[in-house]
Amino acid sequence: MSRRTIAGIVAFGVAAVCLVVTLLTFPWHEGNGVSTAYVVAIAVGGSALVWGIALVVPRWRRFAVAFAAVTTVYAGLLAWVFVRLPPG
Repeated sequence: MSRRTIAGIVAFGVAAVCLVVTLLTFPWHEGNGVSTAYVVAIAVGGSALVWGIALVVPRWRRFAVAFAAVTTVYAGLLAWVFVRLPPG
């Protein structure tokens, strides 16, 4: 197994952990607000999922890595904006 494949599998693991954090911090009940952990878990999990796909799939690797890089930047910026927004 190559290092890229191992890194892709690790990225999928990070995405799975972020999914669990997202489910645990989801505002399930009336009156609960969206927490910082929820927003960051969605951003990191989405980026990890895209990077996992980019590293594991050999076809169109350059396109996939470029897409993963752009997705990571957008997810980070959106998380930064949503964490900084005042509640309500």
